[in-house]
Amino acid sequence: MSKTGRVLRIEKTSIHDGEGLRTVVFLKGCPLRCKWCSTPESQRMEIEKRYGKDMTVEEVVKEICKDEIFFFHSGGGVTISGGEVLMQADFAKEILISCMEQRIPTAIETSLYSSYDITD
Repeated sequence: MSKTGRVLRIEKTSIHDGEGLRTVVFLKGCPLRCKWCSTPESQRMEIEKRYGKDMTVEEVVKEICKDEIFFFHSGGGVTISGGEVLMQADFAKEILISCMEQRIPTAIETSLYSSYDITD
């Protein structure tokens, strides 16, 4: 059975979240409430109006794989962002493993605000 997580949105052809053209998967949920947050709609874990939906790992990776040709030619890949990625650490980990199996370069954006056992 596929792991399910809460995704804010999937952004295509980003040039600001790592090398080359990137697909950025924004996850919902962040324990911090930074006033300068660049994605405040990602802070709450709940689905709000048009912000967020539940997706399986397979659904997310299928969407990412649509951009493989851009990754190949630009040296890009996928970045998992948030919210705080570590609030959905198991979900993010499964996405990253699946992408690596597809030879898609990966990165995460995190504040590392979590318990130590999640990061080991």
